[in-house]
Amino acid sequence: MATPVHAAQEVFDRVRTLFQNSEFNEQTAEQRAVDKDFPFPPFSDGQVPEDSDAAGILMGMFLRAGTASAALFERKLGARAADDLLTLGLIESNGNGYKATVRIRPMYGLYILSDLWDSTAGPNPPNLADDVVFPPDIPNTLTYLSYIPLDPCERFLEGCGGSGVVALMMARRGAKHAWSFDITERSTSFAGFSARLNGLDNFTAGCGDTYAPAGGLQFDRIAVHPPYVPVLKHTWIYHAGGNDGEQITRKHVQDLHKVLAPGGRFYCRCLGSDRQDSPFEKRIREWLGEHTEEFDVAVHVIRILEPITYVMAALMRGRAKAEEIPEWGRLFESLKVFHFLASVVVIQRRAEQRPVFTVRRKAGPFSGPRELEWLLHWETERARGCEDVILQSKLRAGKTMLQLTHGIHEGKWALAEQKLEVEHPYPNTWEVDPLGAYLIPKLTGAATGAEVFEGLIREGVIGGNLDARRFARTLGELVSGGFVVVDGHEPPLPKEREQEEI
Repeated sequence: MATPVHAAQEVFDRVRTLFQNSEFNEQTAEQRAVDKDFPFPPFSDGQVPEDSDAAGILMGMFLRAGTASAALFERKLGARAADDLLTLGLIESNGNGYKATVRIRPMYGLYILSDLWDSTAGPNPPNLADDVVFPPDIPNTLTYLSYIPLDPCERFLEGCGGSGVVALMMARRGAKHAWSFDITERSTSFAGFSARLNGLDNFTAGCGDTYAPAGGLQFDRIAVHPPYVPVLKHTWIYHAGGNDGEQITRKHVQDLHKVLAPGGRFYCRCLGSDRQDSPFEKRIREWLGEHTEEFDVAVHVIRILEPITYVMAALMRGRAKAEEIPEWGRLFESLKVFHFLASVVVIQRRAEQRPVFTVRRKAGPFSGPRELEWLLHWETERARGCEDVILQSKLRAGKTMLQLTHGIHEGKWALAEQKLEVEHPYPNTWEVDPLGAYLIPKLTGAATGAEVFEGLIREGVIGGNLDARRFARTLGELVSGGFVVVDGHEPPLPKEREQEEI
């Protein structure tokens, strides 16, 4: 596999200008994608069509692995462009013309390098090198990207960086400085090369295991998309997460106290598991060790998979063999795995003295990155003490339904159970007493929590000896569940969530 060559910065600048002037950009790439499933398949004859314009030539070479004749390339792009791309090792002359040595994907206003990729071969094309640099635009990676906030911060780190796409985005969009760490030298080289190609001088690529390149630095935001596929034996560095899929995730969490600054957040797209007497969020807390009381933990579950479902999916994708099924069964039994959780885990280091929280939600059709950010915001408010917010703010009911269950008692129907249900921001149910069922529809947005409390006392629904702050704490829990909405702390408007692969 090829590795690009560093040269003088003016060569990088000329190539970037060439790409921009040729309209080799994200908009053009999306417009000319062949279809949704295989947006950039290779040409059937391997040749870039002779009637291609400048953008078509660059797309044909860097996204569809085609060969452009020297005459076509130099007619549309110029001999100087060929010299610059050859100097950087981005193309080579193969006797029939010029062919790309790497994949370059325009996205998010950047040019991101990775290894050449045949999108028609599925998620894991055959004969991949162990240290292949994975494309930044496959569905799972795009989902991972969608959960990383891009608001400004001082120091941003992407672990298991691969192409470095998130750190490059943050360097462009708001980080004072961004780092990308990866265990392989090729990924480190590719990420550093992409930074120079994009003219970013606030980016550093570091090579080493987990946080080894940090050298004592702490970061305000860390994003990690670790290898998380359970394997019986090693496959690819970017793919294998150990026998339980949690090996690399666990290492990043265990050392988090060394690198995450107070007030900072760690975002991780991973596969975890619930086990006998040990749900995933409990084991995350155990990984934090003696530092657990410094960190909040949130688990946003995207999908739940039974172990056998995972094995069958692995068989269909060529990740496992039929004769390995008994061994998989023994492994999952020994680990006491109930089911796997495709998740986004967020760990937040508290910035002040307060209780920490652990929260887990299962995503529904309207639960995505915005809902996760809202949940983190509100749970942090609760941990700080949300009583004053509740009492001083106007309250209204969420999009809540009441489900009544009746049973037979002494020869007639009797109310047995009352449950509140919501779909957004997360699907949730709450068994309530008559007071809760009475209270929710009275929250119309016209009264503050204190006014609601006083009104219930006047109506004789509750006694005057009930503590207002205790009442507010209960409402705070209902807010977390989506049953009550607080003025100024509203969840985002619902937006249907797209499905994704594991």
